Amino acid sequence: MRQLRIQSLWWLLTLVSHGFAITLLEVIATYPQLSTLNTYVNVTSNVTNLLTSANNFTFLAASNTAISSFISDNPNVLTNDLLQATLQYSLLKGGYPTLSFSNVSQFVPTNLVNASYANVTGGQVCDFLYL
Repeated sequence: MRQLRIQSLWWLLTLVSHGFAITLLEVIATYPQLSTLNTYVNVTSNVTNLLTSANNFTFLAASNTAISSFISDNPNVLTNDLLQATLQYSLLKGGYPTLSFSNVSQFVPTNLVNASYANVTGGQVCDFLYL
């Protein structure tokens, strides 16, 4: 289980207002700090469909710096399967506004159910702590 530090992630939610929805992909595309993530999520239709069809979630979006650091520390490891699993892990079930964060660990269910990456009953949870 990983503990996520808020400072290295951008928090995004799908915005819905009176029948007009802005998709998560559209939101990601508007932030220059997420341009690398934007490139990766548009690589395969599986990943694109995952983020397009997400509903009632909080998304932990990795910044350009976070992705660059991961790739630098783990060259040639990022496959389409790992990318999809990582994005599923980044989709937390339910809405978690910033005000709900505290210095007490929270264990939130994620959308990661791929047994190759999460071998736990009931699916993977994300342990996040505001530091």
